[in-house]
Amino acid sequence: SELRKFGLLVGFVLAIIGLVPAVKGKVPNYYFLIVGITIFLLGLVAPKLLSPVYAGWMRVGKILGKVNTFLILSLIFYLMVTPFGFAYRILSSNSKKFLHKTGKNSYWIKRSSSNPKVDMKRAF
Repeated sequence: SELRKFGLLVGFVLAIIGLVPAVKGKVPNYYFLIVGITIFLLGLVAPKLLSPVYAGWMRVGKILGKVNTFLILSLIFYLMVTPFGFAYRILSSNSKKFLHKTGKNSYWIKRSSSNPKVDMKRAF
């Protein structure tokens, strides 16, 4: 069933690609047309013969999926997350506390004294 769907779809798409130049008034691409019709007919008559082609196609698909995922996530990070992080650091009032101040001996922030047992009693 899966091999039949694969054969019909890939054969149809390759045949359409082969016919695209004919629509533009040029000579059709016979290589795509012949391969597409062959795969389409194999999908109809003997889909089991397409199993090596299907396995190779799935292997290529997995590799392309990993590459595309890496590229898309990298682009999202560097084009969206990074600029927001820089803008937050520049505009945040919290980050201005840590700017270099000359004449200060320490950047230690003093906490109000409290009982640690009371702080940890209801931690969550």
